[in-house]
This record gives sequence, C-alpha cells and structure tokens, in this order.
Amino acid sequence: MLFFQDLVRNQPDYFFATGGRPELLEPGAERDQWGFTKEKPRSRTCRADHDDVRRDIFYAGVAALGPDVGPTIDSITVNKNWQCRKHADKNASASYITHFGGRYQGEITTFSGGELVVENDRVLGGPTQVGYWQYFHGSNKHENRPHSGTRYAAIAYAKRPIANVPAPVLPAPDPPVVAPALPAPRPRSSLRPCSAR
Repeated sequence: MLFFQDLVRNQPDYFFATGGRPELLEPGAERDQWGFTKEKPRSRTCRADHDDVRRDIFYAGVAALGPDVGPTIDSITVNKNWQCRKHADKNASASYITHFGGRYQGEITTFSGGELVVENDRVLGGPTQVGYWQYFHGSNKHENRPHSGTRYAAIAYAKRPIANVPAPVLPAPDPPVVAPALPAPRPRSSLRPCSAR
C-alpha cells in the first residue's frame, strides 16, 4: 500500500486536473465558450491499457488491494483535494475507496474530514481508516464531507458485466469427496461378556 500511496503522491498537480467526471461538479457550474466547465475535477482514471504512469498506478493499486480483490478491478481513479458532490456513479459497480495524506519534506501529513458518506448514513474513511480499502457500491448516492489539509483518495472499480453477453458456462464442480461411512456400532446385547481373570 505504501508504494501505491507514494506513486500517487509523487504526481505533479497538473496530473490530477483532467476535467473528467463533470457530474462531480455542482449543477450549473460555470462553463467556458466551448461548453466545458471552467473548474476541472481533480481526478485521473488509471487503467492497465494506458502506456504511461497511469498504468503503473493501476498495477500498484491492484497489488495493494490484494489477491482476492485485485484481479476483479477494471480501473482506479485517483484524486487530490477533491470534494465531490452527492452523486451515483454511471455504470456503477462494486467499488473500493482508500484515502491518505500528503507528504511534506519527507513526512506524511495528516488531514481532517473528507469522509465518504454513502446513502446519508454509512461513513467511510474516518481517522482510524486512513490507508485501508473499503467497499461500497457506486449505485448508492455518495459524497465527500469537507476536509482540511492535503488529502488523496483512490477509488477502485470492479469489472462490470457487458450487456447482452451471456455469462460464461462454467464446468460443474467435482462432487465432494466423502469419507466412507463407518460400520454402525453393534447393539450392546450382542457383545460378549468379559471373562473374569
């Protein structure tokens, strides 16, 4: 996890200013002459098919998620100092979020706030949860609380099934191996009496 965190922290500020995910901005956000929002969401999506540092961040995040969850991940979005408004993800899937502080002169800095609130009651990312991946489903409305200090967040999205494509047919599992049954015990009346010695 530390390698992943440092890889994200070492990216310059412009890395995060992509303008993607405009649904994270307030409705009616100011737009330029071409219709793009003037304020750019500070997030960056990383996938295995990228041919730059985004691929490295993706694979480091997958490794940090571990062998059970990592192979299910399709993309990882990283952001810096971003507070998203309440929204539900398009094409929602199982998601995992982690967040962590910045680094200043070699020391890890702390931040306060920034928790993810899912469906108004579930809170992810409290002070004791920094640096841990936590599950939520993107179809549930979610938003970040305000924060102070430098805060990075990473959201890993699980692969989604493709519409109109049948699920693969898996072979039937082998029947379980059952130990042979022991013979039933004989009734007490059929036992021989002990002889006195």
